[in-house]
Amino acid sequence: MAASPIPTPARTASALIVVLSLLLLSLGLASLASAHTQAPILPTTLSLSATNFDYRAAENRFGAALAFRTVSYSARDKIDTDEFRRLHTFLRESFPLVHSRLKLELINQYSLLYTWTGSGTGDADPSSPAHAHPPNDNRPILLMAHQDVVPVRDQLSQWSVDPFEGKTVDGVIWGRGAIDCKMTLLAHMESLEVLLSHNFTPKRTIFFFYGADEELGGWAGARVVVEHLKAILPVPASPATATPHPRPPLEFILDEGAMVFTRAFPGLATPVALIGVAEKGSAVFRVTVRGTPGHSSMENADNSVRVLAQVVERIHRSPMPLRNGIFLEMLRYIVPSLPYLSPLRFFYPIYRLLSALAPERLLHLIPLTPQMQATMKSTIATTVVRAGDAINVYPAEASVDVNSRLYPGDSALNVCLHLAHAVGDSRTTVTLLGDDGFQHTCDRKSRKLVRTSETHGYHNVSADRRPYLEASPVTSTDTPAFRLVAGTARGVFSDSVAAPTLMIGNTDTRHMWDLSENIFRFSPILLPLSEAKRFHGIDERLEVDSYHKAIQYWVDLIMNTDKL
Repeated sequence: MAASPIPTPARTASALIVVLSLLLLSLGLASLASAHTQAPILPTTLSLSATNFDYRAAENRFGAALAFRTVSYSARDKIDTDEFRRLHTFLRESFPLVHSRLKLELINQYSLLYTWTGSGTGDADPSSPAHAHPPNDNRPILLMAHQDVVPVRDQLSQWSVDPFEGKTVDGVIWGRGAIDCKMTLLAHMESLEVLLSHNFTPKRTIFFFYGADEELGGWAGARVVVEHLKAILPVPASPATATPHPRPPLEFILDEGAMVFTRAFPGLATPVALIGVAEKGSAVFRVTVRGTPGHSSMENADNSVRVLAQVVERIHRSPMPLRNGIFLEMLRYIVPSLPYLSPLRFFYPIYRLLSALAPERLLHLIPLTPQMQATMKSTIATTVVRAGDAINVYPAEASVDVNSRLYPGDSALNVCLHLAHAVGDSRTTVTLLGDDGFQHTCDRKSRKLVRTSETHGYHNVSADRRPYLEASPVTSTDTPAFRLVAGTARGVFSDSVAAPTLMIGNTDTRHMWDLSENIFRFSPILLPLSEAKRFHGIDERLEVDSYHKAIQYWVDLIMNTDKL
């Protein structure tokens, strides 16, 4: 009998490559087989073109709304509240059917809440505390936008046009708020006026809320309207389940958010409607080093500034682990539409494999852009440094403020403990800057945040901005509500695909987690990904064709709610 050949390293390596290739191939096929089917396209029922809709007049109204300087400043005494009142008057005069048939309530003077009573609620006023939902649990819907815009400040000289002129040039509408977020407010109004003129009434009651301070956190607008809605909307009965629990009062909430992007992914020729199903939270931590003070004429190894520099380096060498949940979910929707030779299509089964084996360790081996990483983990950024105030004295302490954008599932406590471990220096403390104005330490043994007696002075926590917000819950994509939002987008934006995404900024929905299990963030406008930089930036603008599609989207979505 001939002796069996002894495997050489080269043969072993070749065998491993073959096995791994077969594994990846089979996994890739299985991955594609299990990829999400796109939400069915919901075709347009009432076409604006068929109604002889006056697009030019709508563009003019949009431009006129951009001219109102409804700017939110951190210093509230700088806000021109008369501009908000003038905008309200403009809306009443421009959309007479809306203001004669929908109920309008002023929330805290400047925010607007419209109520369109659904035909399925009978004659009862849904904004009356006595109103009860019908037996089929026809829960209302809340659609949102906001009136306020961010300041232009020192950008003015860099704008190509006056940001508050609302000027249309060569098919493009320019102005602060063209994207964020008067576009949605005016598109809502236009769609409502069209639907009312055709005697349409939705089966479900629909609320429309337009906050006046979203850019400041929504504390005087969205937070107040939430309490108002809780007071007037009863909690529907729970469905018959093994573990019954009260359901939130609204079927779904749809606020501003991600958009329909072109050229969003390498190799993907079709537009992608990215629908935000969650928002990252935000927390600020203070890392403080206590050293030995003294005169700077002699070198000091225990110099707090020197130690802080080492601490900052250790922080950035210890990033938070990558999470693949929402990013992988997004790929599951997009991958089937990619060309076969697309890098993302090749890497998708590898993502699946590594996430199944050990995501927190192996995902770091995959090349990811900073933008991709921001949607896959809690980010950590050192931003504000404080130290001595004399040129010839070593300060007794030095500190750096660390801004973390919290990924869903990561709590502020987890990030605090992570920072404390990364720092690893007995001279250093890590505290969370709390909403109550005090610093909180993270106790490892009890795994709790413990309030200290030290204040932090970060913003005016009693008014607008607050330094601490946990990440939002994640809305499921396996729901009729998601398929409605996504399917309507696919019907309006031809050849598009729709996919969930994570918002790295916050909207007014931060206050509304108790109102619905289905919260979406989506702005139905078509933009090249490169144009997203104009959001809060210079030369904010929107093509008129994109605005037309936004109006059509809201007409379709409102009509499609009857299919829920």
